[in-house]
Amino acid sequence: MYVIDQNIFKKQTKRVLYYVFRTWRKHPKTGEVLWAKDYGLRAWRIPIYAPGR
Repeated sequence: MYVIDQNIFKKQTKRVLYYVFRTWRKHPKTGEVLWAKDYGLRAWRIPIYAPGR
């Protein structure tokens, strides 16, 4: 008889603590600066995550 721990099947979710709003951000792959106004936005919403357990 095998006992399976059900917790290993649960997907780890990140918990957002708060958001920071910035008018620019860097593209993750190219490092290019992206301005929100070029995309019709006032600011980018950047999530700040809780530290992992």
